[in-house]
Amino acid sequence: MTTAMAGQQSAFEDDVNAYLAALPGLLNSNEGKFALVGRAELKGVHPSHASAMQAGYDLFGLNGFLVQRICKFDLQMGQYWHSCQS
Repeated sequence: MTTAMAGQQSAFEDDVNAYLAALPGLLNSNEGKFALVGRAELKGVHPSHASAMQAGYDLFGLNGFLVQRICKFDLQMGQYWHSCQS
């Protein structure tokens, strides 16, 4: 169990770091939309949380991915990180 938890922690950190690296470019024309990040890579920008979630499940299934609202002030990271692995 510890190994899986450590692996998920690392995947979460990788996704957060990928989002933060992409954030300056995303703010120019996407503020208020939702970024989809998985496997430490920005996969797309969506107009709603629901569409980003659907795309995340389509791309990653039950594996971890991050959906984050694009905003320069709202950095509640991990609020929308999803993983169903145990």
